[in-house]
Amino acid sequence: MAILKAAATSNFTLNNTSDTLVTGLNLVTPAAGDYLLWTTIQMQAPASTTSGTFLFFTVFVGGVAVPHTERAYEQDGSLTDAAITYAIGAIVSPNGSQDVEIRHRVSATDTPFVAQNREMTLFPSLNAAPIEVSATGDATISSPTFATLMTATTPPAGTYLCTFGTSGQGPSANEVEFQVLVGGVLVAHSLRANETESSVADRDEMNGTLAVVVTPNGAEDVVVEWRRSAGAGTRTIHQRTLTLTPTETVDVKEASSVAADSDSGTSDVLIDGMTITDPGQDEYLVIFTSYDFYGVIGTDDANTTYRIREDGTTVPDSDRRHDHEESIDSVNLNVQAGAKVTVTSATSDLEMFWQNVTTETRTIFERTFVAIRLRPFLRPQHMVRQAFGTPVPRPGPYVFRAAPVPPTPPPVTMPGFMVNMGIERFPRTRQQGWSARAPANGVFSLTPLPGVATGFVGTKFLR
Repeated sequence: MAILKAAATSNFTLNNTSDTLVTGLNLVTPAAGDYLLWTTIQMQAPASTTSGTFLFFTVFVGGVAVPHTERAYEQDGSLTDAAITYAIGAIVSPNGSQDVEIRHRVSATDTPFVAQNREMTLFPSLNAAPIEVSATGDATISSPTFATLMTATTPPAGTYLCTFGTSGQGPSANEVEFQVLVGGVLVAHSLRANETESSVADRDEMNGTLAVVVTPNGAEDVVVEWRRSAGAGTRTIHQRTLTLTPTETVDVKEASSVAADSDSGTSDVLIDGMTITDPGQDEYLVIFTSYDFYGVIGTDDANTTYRIREDGTTVPDSDRRHDHEESIDSVNLNVQAGAKVTVTSATSDLEMFWQNVTTETRTIFERTFVAIRLRPFLRPQHMVRQAFGTPVPRPGPYVFRAAPVPPTPPPVTMPGFMVNMGIERFPRTRQQGWSARAPANGVFSLTPLPGVATGFVGTKFLR
C-alpha cells in the first residue's frame, strides 16, 4: 500500500440537496485495509447569501455514509465572497471493492457555495490497527472549566498521530477551546480556539480540528477536553471524531509552537517555528492545524492563504484560504491545511507559509505541523506474494523479496509452506515453529513441504 490522494482545483458548485460526490474527491476501490482519511475543502461564498442555508460534507465508503463524519456549515447573509476551509479526519476500512468519497448536500439551492482547492488523502495503517472514538449526538458546554469530551482509553504504548474534528455553533461572543491530554498531562501546542462573532451568532460556522503526535505508555488515556473560554451561553457541537494512527518515532516528524506570531505584510512568509528539517526523501501525509486572529478589519476581507512548501517550492494545490470576512472583527478562528507531499531529497525541508492580500495585522497562536510516512519495510511494493500450484505444489523455491536485493549474501533456504514476515524478525512458520532474523539482503527462499496440495506465501505485519 501507498499513501493515496484524490484532488481537484477547478470550481465545483455545491448545490445538490441529496448526498452527491464533490468532484475530484473519490478514490476507486483502494486495497482492503484500515486508513486514516484526511480531507480539506476550500469553499467560496457567493456575492450574496441566504441566511440559514446549510451545507454538509460527509465521508462515504461503498456508497454508505460513515457515521460521525458529517460536518456542517450554515450560511449567513452578512458573509459574502469569503473563502473558508473545512477538514475531516476519520478512519475508513474499505474492503477492496468499495470506493471512498467525500459527498455534499445543501438544504437549499438558492445561493450555493463553490468548492475550490480540495484534497482527500488516505494513509494506510500498517503498523497496527488504528483507534477511533466517535459520537453522532450533539454535545453542549457552558462552563469556563475544561471538561472531558472524548477519551481513547489506554491505547497500547507507542507513537500515534492523533486527530480530532467536529463542527458546531454558539451565541454571540461565545468562544470554545479544545485541547489534548495524555495521562492527564496537556500536550503543549494542542489548544485550538473558535469564537462566534455577533453577526453570525448561533450559526454553524465552526470547524474545530487538530492533529498532534502523542506517545501514551500503555496505561494512559488520550483525552480531548473542551470549554467555553469566553462569552456567555451554551456552545453546541455535532458529530465528532477522535483518531489515533499508530506509527514509529522515526516515521513521524512534528514542528510546533505556542508563541504567537504576527505579520502585517502582503508577502508570502514562513510561520515562526513551522519548519520540519530534513524529514527524509519519501512520501508523506502533511497536516497543519492552528487558530488565527485579526482585529478590526477594513472594507476588504482579510484573505489569508496557508500553503505548504517543500525544498523552498510551494506544493501544488496545497493553498488553503481562511478568510476573516470584513464584518467579522476581533475573533479567533480555527485554520487547517493538509496534502500528500513528496520530499525530493534527504536535505529538503517542509515549511508552512502564510500570506494576506491586505495589511491588517494577523496573529497565529498555538500550532502544529506534522508529516507522517509509511515505514519502508511495510510497503507492498517491496514485497512479492506467490501461491503454490494445485493440486500438486510446484517444486520451488519461492523467493520473497522484502527490499531491494544486493548481490550478497546468498538467500537463506527454509522449508515450509507459509511464512509471516514481520518488520525485523522472521517469525515462526506455521508448521516448522522456527524464529529467525531476516538476512541482510531481505530475501527468503521457500520450498514447499512434500505432499502439500495447496499453499500460500504471504505477509502479516507485526508490531
